[in-house]
Amino acid sequence: MFCYCRLLRRAFLTNWSGTQFFSTSHIHNEFLFPKTNDIPLEKKPSASAIRQIRALEFIWRKNRPEKALKKAVHDDFFKNEASPSHSVDLLRVACDRSHFQSDLVYSLLINLKNAINDNDIEFSPSLEDKLEAFHTVLVYKNYEILLEVCNVFKIQEQSHCFKEAIDDLLNQQKLVEAAYCIVVLNLQHEYDVENLLFSLLVEGNLQPVITCIENYPDLQLSIAKKLDSALITGDICSRTSMPTINSKKIFNALNKIVSMFKIPTEHCKNLHYVRSRAAINLLIKRRSEQSVSEESWENMIMSIIGENALLKDHLIYKLKKTNDKETALKMIKRLNMIDFDVTKLKVNDEAETNLENIDKDELEDISDEQCDIKDIPGHLMFSLSSSDINFIDNEEAFIDFIKDIMKYNIIGIDTEWKPHFGLSAERLALIQIAAHDKVYILDMVALNNCLTPKHWDELMEKVFGNPKITKLGCGIMGDVQMIVDSNQGTKGKKIRFTRILDMAIFYEKVIE
Repeated sequence: MFCYCRLLRRAFLTNWSGTQFFSTSHIHNEFLFPKTNDIPLEKKPSASAIRQIRALEFIWRKNRPEKALKKAVHDDFFKNEASPSHSVDLLRVACDRSHFQSDLVYSLLINLKNAINDNDIEFSPSLEDKLEAFHTVLVYKNYEILLEVCNVFKIQEQSHCFKEAIDDLLNQQKLVEAAYCIVVLNLQHEYDVENLLFSLLVEGNLQPVITCIENYPDLQLSIAKKLDSALITGDICSRTSMPTINSKKIFNALNKIVSMFKIPTEHCKNLHYVRSRAAINLLIKRRSEQSVSEESWENMIMSIIGENALLKDHLIYKLKKTNDKETALKMIKRLNMIDFDVTKLKVNDEAETNLENIDKDELEDISDEQCDIKDIPGHLMFSLSSSDINFIDNEEAFIDFIKDIMKYNIIGIDTEWKPHFGLSAERLALIQIAAHDKVYILDMVALNNCLTPKHWDELMEKVFGNPKITKLGCGIMGDVQMIVDSNQGTKGKKIRFTRILDMAIFYEKVIE
């Protein structure tokens, strides 16, 4: 009996020598595949693709050695004669989310792209291959992966052939995937993108919105205006019924879009109003803490309010709530609020309640970042007389300053700008440059009106770009960025800042 069984086993192995069997535990540890009947016959991954993805994953997990992974992908690519169908097969296996991470898929696509481009390969996938690859990677809802699969398989060349796929995603309410597909295929003008983006905002998905409008200034402004119109009323609705977004969510989305794409708040009157209210609230708080002078307080209040009647009412309303009737009456007079009766102050209760939904602390934080008016004790001071402090506000003084400052090999730099509370673009007001025995204060507002681009080029080259002068500062990179943004030099001329030392970072390293 034993011999008979052994003969049968030997005959079986002879007839099926190409088949390998693994123990259940071995399969479980390495890779679990869906049941055969869960995969359409034509979609079932090949054995070679399975083996290759296992090998690539092993290399990828081993300390992420980029060169080894690149070589493995390239070798497999050429071994299979740059076959598009084999590349799709690899993707089909790699995009099993239960076993492989999205980073592996991204690395695979990057290395496939490099193999094609570095070797000038004629890679011509069929439309069927493109559709298969495109659908396969959608499972990850990852913009970078979707973009790379379009690059590798040249999907943009036939982008309109994928509209049916996008329509299916929209019908299935897979809005994130649909938004990313629209972006990578450059089909923004083929769809009602605003409607789609507002639906994503309702779901709290801001990143797909940002990605979708990134290279479209007109769409950025349109979205910002639409959000702004709903900030007070909370009334974003599409042609179909849609939940209302609350004011806090609107504010957060609008604030991020405006900040990221540098949209002037003048285009968003409600956001400008909300920020102005926050600035007024902050200044009233600062005044009660006596952390700002009366004159500065009044000047900033006047600058914020301008001729806006609603902001005038808000100021008086807040002063009245804090029982500061004396200041309220004083500001009524200064704001020229003729025949104003404080007892009949009208505030839109509905709008006021809606605005209270916006996080006050967050608004104050935004204002705090724009309003540096606190006196910070404990600073060390130079022992300099007033004659050692030079105020530079004209061309002649500027030329003398350039000559003088080049005599020093170490200088300190600090910048100042007028508080703007997020209501306008930051504008550099002063640059303070200190040597060991002198201080120079550059009035940037005055100098902008009297200097030529050639003068500004000199400042950049002979001071900030001078490798013989070490520039010190606390948080100096913020100052450097402010100076670069305000540079009125020759357009397109680039100056490399050299020998910059941030004392705050240096101090942190010393005490570690």
